[in-house]
Amino acid sequence: MHLQQITDGATYTVMIGEKHVPQDSFGLGPFDSSVYNGDHPTSWARGAGLGVALADRRDNPVWQFGSYHPGICQFLFCDGRVQPINSKIDSLNMSLMCGRSDGKVINYFE
Repeated sequence: MHLQQITDGATYTVMIGEKHVPQDSFGLGPFDSSVYNGDHPTSWARGAGLGVALADRRDNPVWQFGSYHPGICQFLFCDGRVQPINSKIDSLNMSLMCGRSDGKVINYFE
């Protein structure tokens, strides 16, 4: 991917986020593996979008972004900065931050 493909602006587009790993699942597939680990090929990926908010509990058993930092999850944006996002962000604004060329306005930063 090239920066020219991020038509919504690098400032408003998420590149990488903290992956949620359910409590008692650290180092165990399918929830916690590396991209380089071939036994669980999707355990390093996390989803975000409409209906998929950030993980809000340590025992949440789904593939979401999330963190053990109280109330926030860290994200790397395409402009190179790391910024915490409130864990209570709605799934609409989270999906807009993950879409690099949907042309929609994000209200989260206003």
